[in-house]
Amino acid sequence: MPAWVAPAGAQTVPLPPDTRVGSVEFHFVGRHQMKEEDLVGAIATKAPGGMERVQAKLAWLPFIDSPEPRDFDPLLLPMDRERLRRYYRRQGFLDTQVDYEVSLSKQRRHAHVTFVVVEGAPLVMRSVALQDSLGQADFMWPQGVADEVPEFQRQLEKRAIGERLDESKLAELQGMVVGGLQNHGYPFVSVESRARIDSLAHTVDLALSITFGPRVRMGAIEVDGLHSVK
Repeated sequence: MPAWVAPAGAQTVPLPPDTRVGSVEFHFVGRHQMKEEDLVGAIATKAPGGMERVQAKLAWLPFIDSPEPRDFDPLLLPMDRERLRRYYRRQGFLDTQVDYEVSLSKQRRHAHVTFVVVEGAPLVMRSVALQDSLGQADFMWPQGVADEVPEFQRQLEKRAIGERLDESKLAELQGMVVGGLQNHGYPFVSVESRARIDSLAHTVDLALSITFGPRVRMGAIEVDGLHSVK
């Protein structure tokens, strides 16, 4: 008979071999920014969805199959806890604490899982700077770009400063730089990020390092074959 491997310090509970996942919930301690729907996709333990419950109730009909059972695997719980921690780090939360609780139905046929989350404070961007590929902030901008750098820097700071630094925000800022330089004839530009984190203040100074690549100019446009259009 398998057993539920409980968190450290908790009692191990024997489980029948056909125990299913009855529900998966998230309990947030204190203020939080993430929502349950944000976290469900980060874990492997899944509860039956609404359509699966309807399907199960109608499975007595000859043309409707029973849904695939959601087997409860207690060994997934510590891995799911680590998956949630890693997810939160990608969202800019370095101090998030995650644990889990499991309650069983009276017949021990269904396990109800609750992940307990203490988010902590997120990383907030204090500054954002542009650098060359060597990490130098005071460098010579290419011709045709230098005049627009002050306004572009203001737009970048407007999007960044005071915002939480997560993977989507970082991709947005990098995309701004890449798109702006591509529009000025640098199609092979690449941007890498460097972050200086103050873990006590939960702030980050972000630097975007630019590798310009060669500048490309469009030559003459020639049309072969068709010389007139009616």
